[in-house]
Amino acid sequence: GIGISMAAGAGSPNVLGVGVSPVEVDGTIERVTLGGGPITGSTIDRIQFTALDAGHYEFNVMSWEVAFDFGVPAGGPTGVATDVNGDGEIAFLDTHIRLFRHDGVLSSDDHVRGSDDEFVRNRAFADGSVYGYDSYLRVFIDAGDYVLAVGAYFLSTSSVIAGVNTFSSTYPATWDDGAQALLPSDHGDYRVTATYLPTPGSAALFALAGLVGVGRRR
Repeated sequence: GIGISMAAGAGSPNVLGVGVSPVEVDGTIERVTLGGGPITGSTIDRIQFTALDAGHYEFNVMSWEVAFDFGVPAGGPTGVATDVNGDGEIAFLDTHIRLFRHDGVLSSDDHVRGSDDEFVRNRAFADGSVYGYDSYLRVFIDAGDYVLAVGAYFLSTSSVIAGVNTFSSTYPATWDDGAQALLPSDHGDYRVTATYLPTPGSAALFALAGLVGVGRRR
């Protein structure tokens, strides 16, 4: 089976689950001003975890909060604000994730794979996502330490290493149903669901070792 633990702030790690149950990590990406303004960027969250066995791992992100109706007449799809995480606000981003090996010094050589949008795989919508701008990554990795970086599109490897996203000024955002338009928001929330996908007859241990720079709104 899977044992999963997560260090959430000070103190000992809290055991969140045992078995094949997924683990959910909530975080917040903040809008930041670069170089005194007016250009804005955004923060990046780096989630550290340890894969104690080789295998397929799935990272499914839910953030986007605009459900589109493509059945409307000419004039394009209609968007409706949808509080996907039930926190009472509409604050989200077009997520972009990147997976790195964690050897103590993050570099471009550590990059394993990234994911921006996912419109095709049904599993990508299993977490409650309402649109394909949410990221989804399924990847085979060896046992070892890793960092999953979560940010707004476009998230470059150099931005992850630097610790701030200088390529995204559109997100985080909110949505105006009346104007049918994205508006700037000072933050955007997301949820990552991490799952180990066992093959028949296999057993593995997946531990979330900690969170680096993850802001929470609860």
